[in-house]
Amino acid sequence: MTYLTGLFDKFFDGRLSPLMQTNRGCPFHCTFCTDGIDEKQLVTQFSMERVISEINYIGHHSKMRPSTSMLILADLNFGMIPRDRKICEALVETQEKFGFPKKIDCSTGKNAKDRIIEAIKILNGALGIKLSVQSTDESVMKNMRRDNISSDQMLALVPAIRESNLPSVTEIIVGLPGDSFATNIKTIKDMMRVDVDQYLVYTLMLLHGSELATPEERKKWGFNTKFRILPRSFAELKSGKKVMEIEEVVVSSNSLSFDDYVKIRLLAFSIFVTNQTAYKPIIKFLRQNNVDIFNLFNRPLDDDNLPVNLQSIFDKFKASTVNELWDSPEEILENFQDDDQYQKLISEHIGFNVIQFHQALVTTNHMPEWTEYIIKLAKVLLDENNIPQEKYLEQFNDISNYCRGLTHNTLELNANLSNPEFLFKYDIEKWVLDSTNQTMDKFEFSRLRKIMFTYTAEEIELFKTNMDIYGITTNGMAQVLKRIANVYLWRKPVTIS
Repeated sequence: MTYLTGLFDKFFDGRLSPLMQTNRGCPFHCTFCTDGIDEKQLVTQFSMERVISEINYIGHHSKMRPSTSMLILADLNFGMIPRDRKICEALVETQEKFGFPKKIDCSTGKNAKDRIIEAIKILNGALGIKLSVQSTDESVMKNMRRDNISSDQMLALVPAIRESNLPSVTEIIVGLPGDSFATNIKTIKDMMRVDVDQYLVYTLMLLHGSELATPEERKKWGFNTKFRILPRSFAELKSGKKVMEIEEVVVSSNSLSFDDYVKIRLLAFSIFVTNQTAYKPIIKFLRQNNVDIFNLFNRPLDDDNLPVNLQSIFDKFKASTVNELWDSPEEILENFQDDDQYQKLISEHIGFNVIQFHQALVTTNHMPEWTEYIIKLAKVLLDENNIPQEKYLEQFNDISNYCRGLTHNTLELNANLSNPEFLFKYDIEKWVLDSTNQTMDKFEFSRLRKIMFTYTAEEIELFKTNMDIYGITTNGMAQVLKRIANVYLWRKPVTIS
């Protein structure tokens, strides 16, 4: 069944994101995935005529409902097949003709990354390269039958990805067979060393039909599992019965304690909030001064200087991480048959995506405070690494003001925008985008420049339409942030003199 039959037309309501697929099957054997079983090794491709026609059809109908900005591709390894470049070209034509999609969410291929880079670099930043390493520990990779995917090949292509100005994302899974606190930290540090743009740290799910969910594998690795509600995936039937989607997750094993699981979740949150485009100048400056950026993300978890408001958010995140877990699906279903308890789901007091919710809390209410904390922490790390202040202070002052400008009153969209202005000696924007890793002194302006930071009309319209759909509650803003590419989130620098 395809969009071309017209049966899906009613779902183009300006709220839902269209989802399509260009092929099915996966050549890899990952035991945590339902597509890793032998029966799904054959990759079947839908005809190019059908795929391109669907893209055009979706683009046309999305233009009629302009608040829809994201396309979801359900392909498991997009970009690995040579014809995927033609699909990208069709997507570019749709972007130019209909202004859609502004963001593409999909899983890119695990091997043949050079081919993938060539395919998706024409998509104007709508789709990033996903380096789905899950773990860089060789024994863990072998335990999950992932040793036919070359991590070294993935990581070797990061410079080429950066030269193409493509956003890069790495996915890491906590709780894999044989995984430990040490192997998780090693994986995160390994990915930070190769300078990936975004780090997504997930909890291992045991999916029905996957090899890892079998009784033999559960026993072998000593999995201790809990259950949680999939965010926004519940409903009340006409009969009055409440139903919801529930996932089973691994929270400890014979090599990972529950306390360590919680610690890694806290680190994942700190990374998710801090490793933003708006802080790339700070991160790049630390790298160029040989400062381990892992400390920028890890230090907030145990820092006496963390402001009270920010500490409160970390405390709430930790409590939500523990409280979202239940002992059985039956316990969840029984609890939410009660109208008062079900209302808590409706009112979004529980049952939300914990990381996205607390990121929205920081972004909408505490971004200037978080920025000031990150600036101070970066200075501490520079001093701890014996970088003389006379060497970095002038340049870091420009960097700090640049980050303050980008994150000023995030999502303030009223008619009387307060747009901060700063004087700059260095061209921070050009320096950050430079892929040759030249130091800041090579980007000095010929004279001082005054730069203002403001949202574009396109960004304001994009946010307003999404806010109208999802609301301005913290959960609503979490959905807005999820659906808008990071490049649109922050103010833009505009030289005014």
